[in-house]
Amino acid sequence: MNDPVQETTDAVYALIRAYRAQHGNSPSQRELAQGCFLSRPAIVRHLDRLEMQGKIRREPGKARGIQLVEQD
Repeated sequence: MNDPVQETTDAVYALIRAYRAQHGNSPSQRELAQGCFLSRPAIVRHLDRLEMQGKIRREPGKARGIQLVEQD
């Protein structure tokens, strides 16, 4: 069964990875919102999920503070 929330979370993660590969740094929440056609509060919820899943780590107070956690 497909989980639409997880699919959106996966899309946010994919955008973060693609943005970092292209630009060398993380996207801002505004850029993520525009790229995924979501509101900024929705992006924050998906970032919270990604952090709980251990896929990212965020630096508080830093605009582009999303770090990818390497997974084996």
